[in-house]
Amino acid sequence: MAPSAAFIAEMERERGSRPLTKIEHISKAAVVTDISEYFLEGANLETVKERAPDEIQAGEFDVVLSNQDDKFSENISGSLFFETDYHGSTIRISQGFVLPDGSTEYEVQGTGYIDQLITDRKESKVTLRCRDRLWRVMDQTIHASPPLEVAAPGVGNVGNGVVSVIDKLPFTTANETWTITCTTGGADGVAQFSVVGSVSGSIGPATSGTEFVNNTAGIKFTINAGSTVWVIGDVFTFTLYQHPE
Repeated sequence: MAPSAAFIAEMERERGSRPLTKIEHISKAAVVTDISEYFLEGANLETVKERAPDEIQAGEFDVVLSNQDDKFSENISGSLFFETDYHGSTIRISQGFVLPDGSTEYEVQGTGYIDQLITDRKESKVTLRCRDRLWRVMDQTIHASPPLEVAAPGVGNVGNGVVSVIDKLPFTTANETWTITCTTGGADGVAQFSVVGSVSGSIGPATSGTEFVNNTAGIKFTINAGSTVWVIGDVFTFTLYQHPE
């Protein structure tokens, strides 16, 4: 909603206006709490964006709040952040005025996601370090590592070992499904496995008990035998996803 004429008039007044600051916390469940009475100070909202992708910077700001009554203590029952996942919840900053008729009107100036809570016990203060939406996209999407992969054993496997420590190398790993099949049975140091990717093709063999690394395909893992050794035909499958560099 556009600001009223009275609000604009207060903004343009050179002296005598009564500016107000409103600070709100918006939980991940969309519960809005006005925490303006605890507000002590805050930095300017600023966003800097460079042209080069590796130099993009997200906007950030700090909000310093009084914590003399433990309003923001994480381990005090009844506090705003008690047993609550506040990381990634929102701080909304609004500026407003007391209008000539005595009413108040606010306009949102910026919002940020809480990245860090810094406690100053000596002065009973907390600082909420907030970042803007660009930071959230960068940190949680662009720069987020793909989840760890878990190899699924074939339903007919006899050997009860595992394929573990699956990892992928940046800039090389493609979206690809891998099939690891036992070609020579036995325990660690003896059993051999073929390694076939849906994109890379065959890059094996791999030996049970020894880390397998292929820099071209950008993949590494370790096959470990269990109490029942591998037999020919035991198989594992898993899918790796390209890291979004």
